[in-house]
Amino acid sequence: MTDTKTISDAQQYHEARNAQLKADRLARSAAAVEANLAAMKAKGAEMRAARAARKDADIAAHKARLEQSKIDAAQRKASRMQAHNDRNAEMKKAA
Repeated sequence: MTDTKTISDAQQYHEARNAQLKADRLARSAAAVEANLAAMKAKGAEMRAARAARKDADIAAHKARLEQSKIDAAQRKASRMQAHNDRNAEMKKAA
C-alpha cells in the first residue's frame, strides 16, 4: 500500500525547480537593487561636486563684481576730483 503523503519524483523536481527559479529571481532583484543604489550614490556624488563647483564659480564671480565695483568707484571719485580741480583752476583764472 502506498502512502498518500509521498511526493512523486516529478512533483519534487517541479518544486525544486520553482524554488531555484525563485532564488534566482531574488538574487537578480537584490543585484538590481545594489546596482541602483550604487548608481544613485554615484549620481549623488556627481551632484554634490557640481553644486560645489557652481558655488565656487558664484563666489569667484561675486568677488570679481566687488573688485570691479571698487575700480568703478575709484574712477568716479577720480573723475569728480578732476572736475573739482578743473573748476577751481577756472575760478582762479577768472579771478
